[in-house]
Amino acid sequence: MRRLTPRQLLDRFSRPTIARACLLLGDEWSGCDRVAWLYPDFVLAEPWNPGRMAEAERRLAAGEKAPPIRVVGFRLNSRWRFYEPSDGIHRSVAARRAGRRVKARIEGFYQVLPGRFRLDGDRLFRSDRLVSPVSAEEQTALRALGV
Repeated sequence: MRRLTPRQLLDRFSRPTIARACLLLGDEWSGCDRVAWLYPDFVLAEPWNPGRMAEAERRLAAGEKAPPIRVVGFRLNSRWRFYEPSDGIHRSVAARRAGRRVKARIEGFYQVLPGRFRLDGDRLFRSDRLVSPVSAEEQTALRALGV
């Protein structure tokens, strides 16, 4: 399978699947602790609480200032980036649905290095060390990332 662009990955896989693949392939941490405006399409957030989602959408529509969301970034190469939120999931989704950017505190980045990994059936390896068993959907996503 050829490597997909970030937009193609988002069109083909769920955000939780992309997040899991990035977490499995994340390597070489570099901290940065900076605040930036992000396009929420690339924040791998899915709402889980309808009440919080409604409240986030209401506050955004009312123009209320919200604190920055907190994220860890994943660099797939010099241009591709995804972000995994640890706080602000519903605010991220509200901004995505409204077509607006979201302010984020980026704690740092993991470099995603698919060339260091290999799939053997339903198992992901780095060198000869088992990293994790992976589902069929995760296997497809990992291949799309270049494993």
